[in-house]
Amino acid sequence: MTRSERVYDAGFVAIAAAASAAGVPVLLELLVTQPAWPVVFRLHGLSAVLLALYVALHTRARLRRRLAALLADGELRETDARRHLTARAFFAWYLLVATAVFGAVGAAATGFGFVLFRRHARHSRTFEEWYRELFPERGRRIYERIYDELMLTRRQRESRGQVVPFADVINYGSREQKQLAISMMSRHFEPPFAPVLKRALEDSDNSVRIQAATAITNLEGRFSDRSMELEARIARDASPRHVIEFARHLDRYAFSGLLDADRTGRVRARAIALYRDYLDEEPDDLFARIAVGRLLLRTGNEQGARDWLLAARARHGPHPSLDNWLLEAHYALGDYAAVRTLARDIVGERTTETDLDVLSASARMWAGVPAAGERA
Repeated sequence: MTRSERVYDAGFVAIAAAASAAGVPVLLELLVTQPAWPVVFRLHGLSAVLLALYVALHTRARLRRRLAALLADGELRETDARRHLTARAFFAWYLLVATAVFGAVGAAATGFGFVLFRRHARHSRTFEEWYRELFPERGRRIYERIYDELMLTRRQRESRGQVVPFADVINYGSREQKQLAISMMSRHFEPPFAPVLKRALEDSDNSVRIQAATAITNLEGRFSDRSMELEARIARDASPRHVIEFARHLDRYAFSGLLDADRTGRVRARAIALYRDYLDEEPDDLFARIAVGRLLLRTGNEQGARDWLLAARARHGPHPSLDNWLLEAHYALGDYAAVRTLARDIVGERTTETDLDVLSASARMWAGVPAAGERA
């Protein structure tokens, strides 16, 4: 708090106390059986006139010139100056109205409310700061974003302490640490962050819950906006490159962890349909075929996934990613003999130690191949 703010606060409280004291005779006169109305109106009118003069001296042009001088001297930031201007004008007018309507009671209540407001303002954040935490990328220039990213990377390199997972921050951190973690997860979202954001929805601190809910809503809005944009583009031009881009976007959306089970199923079904449409035009795209098999497996259609992946393997031959998903499909159906057979076939197709290293741990186990660190 600057010196000018302290002077103003003390002056306002003094004016409110004086208005309350001036209204006491009026209040006492009204309590008698036959009040002297000329005296009541005269005293009440005098208080109102003096407060009107105070309002004229502490709002509008004079106040704006004073704040402009403070900004020029660097004593106040722009956001603080604007908030200070608004608070001064509001309480000055409110003191006038409350005193004119309620007399000493209105003046005393306004002074007490002003004291509570200033006490809260010392520890509160401005709306602009709170909004930037909820929507960190909006309203910021590109060079500001680049600078923030560089400073964050520098702090991460220079930090010698152990990196604390976001989940631990949400579970055990302070309010400020939780809010910073939510802001960073929102800005650099990855699917593993989704359970942590949902955990923040159950936090005991109301501000943390609100920020987590806003972050999730913002992330879902980004995905939805991009989905509508890609769908509109397909309506104009259903070329294979546009179809595959939309399919991959829905694939990532379903994998984000932000959706409930029902919406996840619908998004995956739409992604499968788009992948199939794309494969009708580009039948030799192996990775699109693997994506269909993976999505079928994730939707619970294990038999359909296995049939699809077997057909893809027959068409394109063995591939590490395809083989691993096929192993999972065999395992999901309980066909353990097929799992062992495929695992051994995979091992037999690997010709070098480097080829063996790309095998998943589960494939090594089913094939009876020791882990890389266990080989002599």
